[in-house]
Amino acid sequence: MFTLHAASQWNTYPANPSKTSGLLTLLPACQCVIRIRSYVHQLRKIRCPRSAIPGCLGTSTEGPKGVLSPMFCPRKHFGPSFTSYSALAAWFNDRNQRALSSPDPTSSGHCVHVPIPLDAPFDDSEPLVFCHQDLQLRNFIVGDDGNLWLIDFKKCGFYPPWFEFVAMRMHAKFHGAVEDHDRLQKARNRWRANIPFMCGWYVEQDWWYQRMRTALSFE
Repeated sequence: MFTLHAASQWNTYPANPSKTSGLLTLLPACQCVIRIRSYVHQLRKIRCPRSAIPGCLGTSTEGPKGVLSPMFCPRKHFGPSFTSYSALAAWFNDRNQRALSSPDPTSSGHCVHVPIPLDAPFDDSEPLVFCHQDLQLRNFIVGDDGNLWLIDFKKCGFYPPWFEFVAMRMHAKFHGAVEDHDRLQKARNRWRANIPFMCGWYVEQDWWYQRMRTALSFE
């Protein structure tokens, strides 16, 4: 049993062949991508009495939901509580307006420029869906029988579907030892290239988010 973390399990650069040599036979990378895509779609079908309220899971008798997602604070992952989808959109629109007041409002962070208006509103055109919010290689485990398991649902909750896309791209940044940088970066680049297939094409939303994310820490 091992995770898909880093290049050794995701590509053909095994750091420890004795532990990973069976992967390409049991679960090739392309099959992993297809399986993960099906998992994302299955998660989006989950409903509960409070699935129309953004945030973490909760019972029908609770008040506003809190959030634990990299979309609200990339470092701490904690955010405010919301009572409705419109309240979530209003919060992000407020941050977007603040970001427009920054010295360089056209900065798009790690995204390529996408020709959408700088003052474009938060995209709430799709209903809230169940999102994992921590879909990265280390949270996928290949069992001894070849099955792919998804773990760590600590940050899951109901959010716009494009939140999963943006969170996956953020998690795909390199985090590893300097000596492994080239090998691991190749793996993460290939993983990142498959994100649109796994959870949908939301490049415009990603650009919008990356441009305004500097305002997420504003009071």
